[in-house]
Amino acid sequence: MDDNISRQQSVGNESNESTLKKRIGSHRSETSGGNHKSILKTSDTSGEQKADKWLLANQDDQAHISTISANMTLADLHHDGDYRLLIGDLGLFGTKALAKLKVYHGTFLQSENLLVDLPCGVVVVHNDKPELTASVIVASSSYLYVYRNMKPFYKFSLPPLETNSVELDAWTRYKEGKINLATLEEMLYNLSLEIGLRQLTSRTLMFLNTHSPDIKNSLAEHYKHQVLRKLNVITCMASLKKTVSETNAPSCLIVGTESQQVYILEIEAFTMVSTATLASVPVFIQASGLFDVEYRILFACRDAHIYLIKRGYDSGRLCIQLNSQPVGLARIGTNIYVAAMDQTLSIYTNKGNRTWNMKQAANITTMEEIVLERQALNLVAVALTNKTIMFYNDRKCVDMLHVDDVVVAMKYGRFGREDNTLVMVTQNGSLIVKILKRTAQFQMMNDQDKYGTTVNSSTTKLVIPKKTKLFVDQTMREREQFLSIHKTFEQELIRLKLSAFKTYAKAFKSSLNPISLKHFDSIKLSAKVIGLGPVFQIQLELQNNNADNNFLTDLLMVFDYDSSIYRLDLNVIHISCLLPNLTYRYCNPVTCISQLNVSDSIKIYISHIKEEIPLLTVIINMPHSEQKFEQQPQ
Repeated sequence: MDDNISRQQSVGNESNESTLKKRIGSHRSETSGGNHKSILKTSDTSGEQKADKWLLANQDDQAHISTISANMTLADLHHDGDYRLLIGDLGLFGTKALAKLKVYHGTFLQSENLLVDLPCGVVVVHNDKPELTASVIVASSSYLYVYRNMKPFYKFSLPPLETNSVELDAWTRYKEGKINLATLEEMLYNLSLEIGLRQLTSRTLMFLNTHSPDIKNSLAEHYKHQVLRKLNVITCMASLKKTVSETNAPSCLIVGTESQQVYILEIEAFTMVSTATLASVPVFIQASGLFDVEYRILFACRDAHIYLIKRGYDSGRLCIQLNSQPVGLARIGTNIYVAAMDQTLSIYTNKGNRTWNMKQAANITTMEEIVLERQALNLVAVALTNKTIMFYNDRKCVDMLHVDDVVVAMKYGRFGREDNTLVMVTQNGSLIVKILKRTAQFQMMNDQDKYGTTVNSSTTKLVIPKKTKLFVDQTMREREQFLSIHKTFEQELIRLKLSAFKTYAKAFKSSLNPISLKHFDSIKLSAKVIGLGPVFQIQLELQNNNADNNFLTDLLMVFDYDSSIYRLDLNVIHISCLLPNLTYRYCNPVTCISQLNVSDSIKIYISHIKEEIPLLTVIINMPHSEQKFEQQPQ
C-alpha cells in the first residue's frame, strides 16, 4: 500500500482527553468550546421526555460525516481499556468526494486516514502472535486494507474473476486496430444484452454508460493497453471468533462479494479457509458461534431472501423469504430480527418461521443490537425516518428516543470507559453520542407513552364459568369410555387424511392449485372479488418465485366461466414477461347478466402458449349479485 494514501491529523491534546474521561466516565455536565455540545440533563429542549433514559454526552453538528452502520465500530486499539470510535466516512459532504477513516477519542477527532475508494465495511480484529495487537481492516472495492497503529500495514486483494472471452476478444481486436470505436461499442452492447451487465468488467460498464463520444474515445484509448480484469467487488464484511468467544480473541474474516461468493479468511496470513456460493448478492452478515467448533452465518441478500451457511456448506441454504428488501439484520438468542423496506420489523425462528411482525410508523433506516449485560437484556434499536428510535425487547416496545434529525447509522457498545454508549450519525452529517443511565429500567410501553393517547390499561380478570352437570357427566363418560372414544377419533382422523390426499392428488393431476409445483415454473396467483354486483372486479396478483431467478415469457391467463351468467371484458390476458420476485397486478371487470340472481364459479388458468396443460388453476366462487335498481315509473 502506498504511504501517500494515508494522512493523519492529530487534533486532540491531553487536556481534551482528560475532559473527555470526565464527561464519558462520570456523567458530569461540562461546557466545551467550538461546535460541540454537552448536555447531561433530562430536561432537554429537543423534545425529549422528562423520564428519558439516555443522557446526551456530545453532539457535533459540524462533523459532516456520511456513512453507514457497517462502517462504524468501537474498539480498544491500544489495549488500555479506552475504546475509540472508528468511522469509514464516505466524504459526500465536501466539494471533493474524499473517503476517510476517522478515529474519535471521546468527543474529539484523533486522526484520519485517506482511503483510495469508498469503504463498505470496517472491522477491528486482534492477533495474539507474536503479541496482542489490534488491526483495523477496511473493505473497499475488491481490496482489504489493514492498518496497525493507524498506519497502513498490508493490502490484500481478492482473486479476480474470469473475464468473458467475447469481451476480451473485443478489446484485444480494438487494441490491435482491427475494429474501430463504433464496432467495439456495438459488440459490447450486444454482449451486455446476451449475458447481462453483471458478467461484464468495470471497464466495459464505464464505457457503455458514457454518452459523450469524446469521453468514450478517450476512455477506450486510455484503457486499451491495460490488462482487462474483472474485479471481485466486496459488498459486506463481518468477523467471526476463531476458537474462543472472548473480546480480544483471534477472529476470522467473513467477506461477501458482488459475484455472490462468500470467503472466510484467516487474518494472520490472509489465507482462505472456506468458500461458499449464494443465490444472490449479500448485503448484511450476521455471524454466531466459533469457526473451529460450530458456526452459523446468516446472509441477507438483494433478492429479499436470507440464506444460511454452516460448517461444511459449500452453498447457502434458503432460510427466510421476505416480502421486501432488508435494511437490517440481527440475531438475539434463537430469534432473528429482520427490518425491511416495507416498514416492518419481523422476528423469525432458526427454521425460518415468522413468529411476530410489527409495522412501524415510518420507513426504517438502520437497526442495531443493544446488549445490557447488567440487566441481562438484549434489545433491538430501530431508527425511523420520523426522527425516532424504537427499542424492542423481544416483541415489546420498551423505549422510544427522539432525535433532531433522521439517524442513518448507529453503533452501540463501549466508548471511552463507558459501557452503554449509543453513537449515531444523522442525515445532515451530525455525530451524536448518548449514554444510558445506570438507573434506567426498560418496561413495556403502552399506547399513551408512544402516541400520547389515553387508553384503558387496567387488566380485567378472566371469568371462568362454573362446572355444570353436563360438564361433569361428559368428564365421567370420557373416563369410562376412553378406549372407544380414542378408536373413533383415530378412525375419523384416518378418513380426514385420506380425503385430503385424494383432493391433493386430484388437484395435482389437473393443476387445480394456486401455486405451481414445477421447480422451473414456480409461480403464484392470488385473486379477490371487489363489488356487490351486478358489476364486479376481479383483482389478480401474479408472482414469479423461481429459486434460480429466471424470468418467464409467453404466458396466458385464461378465464373460464358460464357465458349465460357472466360477461367479462377480457377472456384472455397475454403475459409477455414475468420477472422474478416482482408482483404483477391485473384487473378484469365482471358483469352478472343473469336475471335469475344465481352465482357460479370462474376458473382462471395460467399456462404457456405452446402447452395444453395449465401450470396452475384458481377457482373463484362468485358471490350473489345485488339486484339492479330500476326506477319505478311515476
